[in-house]
Amino acid sequence: MPPDPPWHQLLPFTGGSSVAVEPFFQGLATASIRKTHPRMTHDGRTTHTASHPIQFRSARPTDGASLWHLIQATGTLELNSAYFYVLFATDFGRTCLVAEHDGEMIGAVIGYHPPQQARTAFVWQVGLRPEWRGRGLGVTLLERWIDLPANRDRYWVTATVADDNAASQALFHRFAERGGTECTVQPHFTADQFPVDHPSEPLYRIGPLHRAVMRSRPAELSA
Repeated sequence: MPPDPPWHQLLPFTGGSSVAVEPFFQGLATASIRKTHPRMTHDGRTTHTASHPIQFRSARPTDGASLWHLIQATGTLELNSAYFYVLFATDFGRTCLVAEHDGEMIGAVIGYHPPQQARTAFVWQVGLRPEWRGRGLGVTLLERWIDLPANRDRYWVTATVADDNAASQALFHRFAERGGTECTVQPHFTADQFPVDHPSEPLYRIGPLHRAVMRSRPAELSA
């Protein structure tokens, strides 16, 4: 596996990785969520035999408006223009994850591939509707996102996280822990780079990912 470029060549979006999930992560809530044994299809969709499953797939061009509404519904994420989400769903849909329940988008991971890093996937926003928080789904969203077909050749995950964003920090550390790998933190965006009052955003780098470990995990994801 070829090495990734050095740190100074990492060029993710400004604005940071925002996360709207539960603030404390305890893995999957196996006691309260019915166990199923999903299988990922070619487009990233998870199939279950249980009733009312959560399904995962890559984003489609028609998902832009729903992504905008989802991010707005979190109440904590920085909401960008509707055009941004339509554009991302259209041009970067293969590297974005959508989680649905009964036809409603309940969660998503918005990400892309940094052009100068052949083995890296960048997380830009992770969102989960408030009523679905507290079930340990934050890490699961990331695990299903990195296992999308478009991401399966990626062995590193990067994200920038604001110094005051404890939920995002916990999420990425937990994601690394569950994957049996490391999460390192390096200085990246400083407060003086932003045109408005904004905390610094260090760069989190998770990896290398152990694909066999991640794909062997069952998901307990039925409502």
